[in-house]
Amino acid sequence: WAASHPAAMDATPADQPRSQPAGKSVSPQTVQLRRPLAAAWGKDARLLYVANRDSGSVSLFDPAKLQIVGESSVARRLADLAPLPGGEALLALGESGTKPGDRIPVLLELVPETTDDDAPSLRVASRLPLEGLHPVSVVALGPDRASIASLWSRELIVVERTAGGIWQIASRLRLSFAPKLQQALGDGRLVVADAFSGNLALVEVPSSSSANGSRNRGTPVLNAPRIVGHRRLPVHNIRGLSFDGERL
Repeated sequence: WAASHPAAMDATPADQPRSQPAGKSVSPQTVQLRRPLAAAWGKDARLLYVANRDSGSVSLFDPAKLQIVGESSVARRLADLAPLPGGEALLALGESGTKPGDRIPVLLELVPETTDDDAPSLRVASRLPLEGLHPVSVVALGPDRASIASLWSRELIVVERTAGGIWQIASRLRLSFAPKLQQALGDGRLVVADAFSGNLALVEVPSSSSANGSRNRGTPVLNAPRIVGHRRLPVHNIRGLSFDGERL
């Protein structure tokens, strides 16, 4: 990684405006502090997409060539990255803004494209502002549905993509702890881990939710997600979750 990013430690402040618009291809040699924090395989594992927290860019790593073959600036900062099943699109959590100091949380849908010189790149196809939330992780529940963990508001946000390709908040689930990591189990179930303590919650998300949950947080939502199991482990600061189809 250091060889592909020789100037990675020459930082540009995270709140300084950048010249690249979202989805703009940039040179992997660009001088900026990246700090990779999440990765996701592309279709058929041809590329590994690496989200860089401080630069707000996604590096495209080719495992066959063992090198970075492209980089796309998609936000001011990034918090997570997850693939959508059944295609090549990705979901990313980031921060956007037009002025120094602006840090508006946003959900981005990223799709692959090719630049004029045939280099792989990413384009922002859709964005959903998440103002008032502190999103820290996103996990796909299907090709048109995902779950977002909001740390300080202690809730899960279920988002869905409409027939018109627009992402919207479908429902919310309040939690008794501050969530961070999520692991999808299939069949609309996922495990949510406490950011600070050892709490694990098993959450069931029905196949369809009502968008009314985004308009009135105090009103019960038809087909809303619900907690169906809970366990507290004698640990704290859970840093990873993995599921092999049978065991977590």
